Amino acid sequence: MSLNTLRYAFLSLLLGAPTLAQGAAPAKPTIVMISTKTGGGPNLTPQVNSLVAKELKKAGTIVPNTKVTKATKKLKIKPKDMNTAASAKSIGAELAATHVLIIEGLAEPVPGRKGKPKMTYSASVSLVNVQSGEVTWTARYTLKGKKLDPATVRQMGAEVTQALNPPATPPPPETPPPPAPGAEQPPPAAPAPPPPAAEGGAQPASAAAAQEQPAPAPGPAGEATPAPATPPPEQPAASPAAEEHGGRRPGLELDVGGILLERSATISGGQTPPSDQGPPAGVALHLGFYPLSFGGTGKFVEGLGIFVDVGYMFISTSIKGSTAPPYKSSILQVNGGLAARMVFGDSVTSPDFTLKLGYSYMDFPLSPELVFPGVRYAGPTLGGQFTLPFVPQFALIVGGYYGLLLKTSGAAASEMGTFSSAYSFRVEGGFSIVLAPIEIKLIGRYEKVTSSFKGSPTTGGLSGYTLVNATLNDSYFGGMAMVGIQF
Repeated sequence: MSLNTLRYAFLSLLLGAPTLAQGAAPAKPTIVMISTKTGGGPNLTPQVNSLVAKELKKAGTIVPNTKVTKATKKLKIKPKDMNTAASAKSIGAELAATHVLIIEGLAEPVPGRKGKPKMTYSASVSLVNVQSGEVTWTARYTLKGKKLDPATVRQMGAEVTQALNPPATPPPPETPPPPAPGAEQPPPAAPAPPPPAAEGGAQPASAAAAQEQPAPAPGPAGEATPAPATPPPEQPAASPAAEEHGGRRPGLELDVGGILLERSATISGGQTPPSDQGPPAGVALHLGFYPLSFGGTGKFVEGLGIFVDVGYMFISTSIKGSTAPPYKSSILQVNGGLAARMVFGDSVTSPDFTLKLGYSYMDFPLSPELVFPGVRYAGPTLGGQFTLPFVPQFALIVGGYYGLLLKTSGAAASEMGTFSSAYSFRVEGGFSIVLAPIEIKLIGRYEKVTSSFKGSPTTGGLSGYTLVNATLNDSYFGGMAMVGIQF
C-alpha cells in the first residue's frame, strides 16, 4: 500500500466524522409547562397539567408541575412575570430543560347584542428555547367558554410537536475546487431545451406557474435572502363526534355504602308523648342506568335512563321512664323512576343536571305500645341533581326532590285521626371523587315529611293521649358515604 493511499484514507476518515455525528438521532426534548392568565382570562392550569401534559408525552419529557413550582419560588419570579421569555429561560435552565411552553389564558371584549360587550376567551401559546432564550413558535387558540376542548388540545399537541422537531435544513452544495493552472477547461454545460409550446402558442402550466411565482423580498445589505419556509402540513379537522366526546357521561353508576340519620318526630294538635330513639343506621344503594350513553358522543338522547335509591336502616325505640325493653325495628326507603340527564357543554368538566320523576316509598314500623305510631309514606316525587365538576376527578353535587300527593298509612292512620294530606321534601349536597372507574361519594341529607289528620282517633288514640286535628312532623338529618363504579 502506497503512502498516498494511506494519506487519502486518513483524510476521508476525518472528513466523514462530522457527517456521522450529524446523522445521530437527536436527544428527546425536556419540556417545562407554565400556565398563566392575564386580563381576567381563564385559569387553564388544571387542564394544562392533565390534558395538555398527556398529549405532549410522546413529544418529550414533561417536567412535573411540583418541580416547576419549587423552581419558581427559588428564583423569586413573580406571577406577573411568568409569561416572559427571560423568566422562562431562567426556569428552564434551573430544571435542565430544553424548552419552556407558556400557555396564557386571555379575555377580550367584543361587541355583543344591543351594544353590550361580550367576553371571548383564548389561549396564547409560546415555545421558548432555553439555550438561546428566544421564542421559536407562537399560536393562539379560541376557547369554548373557559375550557380547552379535546379537539383544541389535539391540535395544540400536533403543532407543538412539529415546532419541537423542525425539518432539517439541507447542507449547501459543495463548491468544486478551481482547476489546476494549465489544465484544460471543461466545456460549459449545454442549456436545457425549452419546454414544448402548447397549442395556440400558450405557455405550459409549469412555465406559467414559474413566471407567476413572486420573487422573494431582498434582505438587508450584506445578508443572503432566506429561503421561503416550508409550510407546515395541514392538520386533519377533528370530527364532530370527537369534539362531543368530552360531553359524554357514564352509562352505569352503581354505589354502595353506609347511611346514618337522626330522626326527630313531633306531634302537634295535642299532647306529645315522650320517647327515645337511637339514630337510624344501615346501608344505602344508588343505581343510575343510561343504556344509550355507552359508546356515545354526548347527545341529549344518551341522558335518558332510570334511577333507584335505596336505604335500609335499623333503629331502637323506647319510652322515657319505662322499664320495658327497647323495641327494635327496621326502616326501608326506596325512591326510583325515570331520569333525563342534560350536559351543558362538551367538556369533561362541563356541568350537568339530571331531572328525576319517580315514586317514593318509606316504611317505619313501630309497636303501638311505644306511643309513637308506625308510619308508611308513599307517593310520586319530582326532583333532580346538579353536578358541577371543578376538575375531572372532583365535583360538587346538589340535589333533592319534592313529594307530591303523598299518602300516610300504617298505625298512624288509625291512632291519630282521619288522614287528610301529606307532603315531603329532601335536600342533599356533597361531593364526589372519581378515580376512574372508581367513584367515592360523601353526601349530606335533610328530609322532612308532614302529615295532617282530621278529628280524633277512632281507636282510643296513642295509649290514651288526646289528639285533635293532629299533625305529624317526621324529620331526618344525616349523611351517606358510598363507594362504587361508573363507566
